[in-house]
Amino acid sequence: MGELSILILDDDEKWLALHERRLRQAGFKCRATQFAKEAIEIAKTDPTVKFALLDEILFVPPVPVEGKTGELQRWQGSGVVREIANHRRDVQIIMVTSAPQLRSQGDSQLFSKETAKLRRQRGVIDIIHKQDIDEDPDREYSWLLDLIKKPLTALKIEIVKPRLLIGLGVQPEVLNGSKYKRLRQCLKETGTSESEMNGTVKRFLTKLQPTEKAVFVEMPGSKKLDRTSSIKPDSQSFQILEILAQRAEQGAEVAICVSDYHFSARKSGTGIDPSMELDRRVVEDFAFGYNSQGRKGLQLGVQIEGRSQISSRLKVAIHRLSQQLVKLNVGAAGQLFSSEQGCYRPTFDLGIVLYAIEAPKVQKKRA
Repeated sequence: MGELSILILDDDEKWLALHERRLRQAGFKCRATQFAKEAIEIAKTDPTVKFALLDEILFVPPVPVEGKTGELQRWQGSGVVREIANHRRDVQIIMVTSAPQLRSQGDSQLFSKETAKLRRQRGVIDIIHKQDIDEDPDREYSWLLDLIKKPLTALKIEIVKPRLLIGLGVQPEVLNGSKYKRLRQCLKETGTSESEMNGTVKRFLTKLQPTEKAVFVEMPGSKKLDRTSSIKPDSQSFQILEILAQRAEQGAEVAICVSDYHFSARKSGTGIDPSMELDRRVVEDFAFGYNSQGRKGLQLGVQIEGRSQISSRLKVAIHRLSQQLVKLNVGAAGQLFSSEQGCYRPTFDLGIVLYAIEAPKVQKKRA
């Protein structure tokens, strides 16, 4: 593969050998080590190193068995990433790690947050979870090799800001064997030309009839999708994202205004719409009374508050959606949407992806 070698850092000898064997079989030269300090030195001194596979949690070898504690190395994966990025901007780093799974302990939101935190590091182009390799090593290593074989210039022009994709679950035959397929890519395969693409999107989506919906997050530099369960398909947040995603796919202005938003009131225990204005005379009768000297004044315990303007329903929904997106590390609070005259425009990219729905497994009846 010419003057190109791959640095591999993992404290576990088993994973180190597995990565190295797969890469060498594909024709790549490898520099493998279990020690963070040595990995930093290799990256600094070997100009042929163009890629690095790094683990995040690094113990001093031998790695402690499950249930036992061990001594951590001075440099952890994030520290190694920082050192390499400071000295070698041409090294593309891929984190191959189980850290998000271990830190989240089954919490899907925390898992997405920990994954996104690793992805945002300067120099990191993607994350591979070790549990995914355990489930399907051929699939994960095939994806890794495709990524490494891409021209370095192509890697630098990948996503530069987070992207939210509305996922539509469809039957596998729609995707011709793929697990995921971008909407526009799927339309091109049906013979739709670029000139008629924007007008075809709405008709295609109406005819598609997806069996389920979800939200996927794609972080900068990544071509892998993280599915999130925090934004439910029947929520108002999803409704807003779906409208914006469809407009992005149709080549229209990606903005949502009050007239586009169909608000459905939440049920409350009082049964009273808080936005209703009470009759001024009713308020006066309730709040004011006459004391023993015949003077008019406020009733005991009553306090008059200044009239406040009720926020628009869309503004409230955008605020709620922003709070959810902050938890998914899509962006900082207050910077996810720009607003002008009641219209809101996202500062992140949107789109639609189709994904295959697996047929439910039929359970065999016991005799």
